[in-house]
Amino acid sequence: MNEINKYRSWHNASNLTSNYQLAQDIKRVSYVFDKKNLTRYLYFDKDHLYMGNLQTKGFAKCIVYSWYKQKESYNFNDPKLNLDNRNFAGIVYKNADKFGCGQFNRTGGIFLGCKIHMKGNFDNEFKENIQNTSVVFEKNGFDPNCSRI
Repeated sequence: MNEINKYRSWHNASNLTSNYQLAQDIKRVSYVFDKKNLTRYLYFDKDHLYMGNLQTKGFAKCIVYSWYKQKESYNFNDPKLNLDNRNFAGIVYKNADKFGCGQFNRTGGIFLGCKIHMKGNFDNEFKENIQNTSVVFEKNGFDPNCSRI
């Protein structure tokens, strides 16, 4: 999940460290959502963010890209969460320290999930924890096929 740390660096957030237990937890969560035939999920509790997506095998590498692309729906001048920007906010939130990601093959696709541990409540401290960047991500060597998702 080097992609997540790359995006974090663009927003002056330190790298997340990988955590085995969080990875195992998110695999279990993803299986539950898959059994319900849901292709994506995102929710948070007091100090963890859970997110996952199902993508066709050829585009599995684009899942994290699609999360970051939600930056387009984030207003840095009036920072608030909405359904269109929560994945972006979660992956670049400065007050996070570790994460675990897991994936499993499914007929016709890959289900990828990540669980991110926040060092405090992930609720309303967005101005302090999500900084803008001057990096233009479309020009940094992304697979052009990812822009289709």
